[in-house]
Amino acid sequence: MAYTPPTHWANDLVSAKTGRLQSVALEFMGPSMRLWKGHATIDAAQNDTIGLFEIDSSAFLAFGHSLIRWPAYGTSVTMSIGFADDAALGVTSKTAVLASAVNVAAAGSGTLVPAVSIADAKKPMWELAGLTKDPRAKLLVIKTLAGANPASGEFYFEQGTFAH
Repeated sequence: MAYTPPTHWANDLVSAKTGRLQSVALEFMGPSMRLWKGHATIDAAQNDTIGLFEIDSSAFLAFGHSLIRWPAYGTSVTMSIGFADDAALGVTSKTAVLASAVNVAAAGSGTLVPAVSIADAKKPMWELAGLTKDPRAKLLVIKTLAGANPASGEFYFEQGTFAH
């Protein structure tokens, strides 16, 4: 499967003045941390993908900095978060590896990465994406809404990562 671009980009929504995406580097003793934060109002259809951010394949998740808030998307709507398919890198079928079929019918919040187990918590992004070696490239983190056509509304996310 070739690279599949998302239906929407969080930063496209920023340029349309309906949201904001930012990345903040936090420097302190120890590994450097990057905090990805964004919010946007989207009008998406069933199975649309929203590109949240690109992340270095060698980065690690910072679980203490992981949050997503969503509006009431409507009955039967679920949300998955993972990596976009990219044949050049060998990433396939990992679109729900970070969050899988989260019920978002009612407004709520939670961790951006609930599907990542304790055993996988110390793995770099390239391993979570199912790769056998680090491609030293960017991986696209996407959100997919499925189950029914979602109602429009503003969502917010933040995810911290540590550099290798």
